[in-house]
Amino acid sequence: TEFFLPGLQLNDDNNILLHMYHKAKEYETIQGQTVGVWFIQLFRKLDLQESDLDFIFDDNPIIPKGQEKDVQRGVYYGLMGRMSDALDKLAPKVENIIRNLAEMCGDLMTYYDYKEGIQQKKVLSQVFLGEKLNECVEENILFTFDGLLQQKAGSNIRNRVGHGLNTEAECSTGDCIYLVLIVLKFCALYCGSFLDESLRRKNDSSMHISDGEK
Repeated sequence: TEFFLPGLQLNDDNNILLHMYHKAKEYETIQGQTVGVWFIQLFRKLDLQESDLDFIFDDNPIIPKGQEKDVQRGVYYGLMGRMSDALDKLAPKVENIIRNLAEMCGDLMTYYDYKEGIQQKKVLSQVFLGEKLNECVEENILFTFDGLLQQKAGSNIRNRVGHGLNTEAECSTGDCIYLVLIVLKFCALYCGSFLDESLRRKNDSSMHISDGEK
């Protein structure tokens, strides 16, 4: 069913949050339609290949083992303008990245359902509320992915793709392009070469401070 945004109510925190997700979607759509389209055109102009992304995705610690190539291919499809193929790959895999991150931070991915008497897998909305995940990952990052993936006032891409509600044109909207770019950026921040360079710079900075104290 189509989501209708209620009027702003400044005395209702949940209502304010809905409007925040809605405004974020507007911003992400503009970014995707401008910077995103430009980046896709540049990627294609440079004639880059899927293998050129290996250094970002190979053995990336935030991606569940065995799913690195699927995430890489989804991003590559997006950078080639094949947005429908990109979202088919990325929507479920990005959910798995969030689940993997939450588990790495120390959150459990299941809960005991006393009514049914069995262990149940947490739904994505529960994962985003995980205490350890929110302690370890910046609030802005979680807010962005929450809105893009599963908030009805946001882009809700995971649920739309999962239920087959996206037409080809809807897959090419700015917020969908933005998802591709933000996944690329997020994975790049955790790739081995970036972490090694960050550690090197941190060590260099510490050495300079030590030299100054002498």
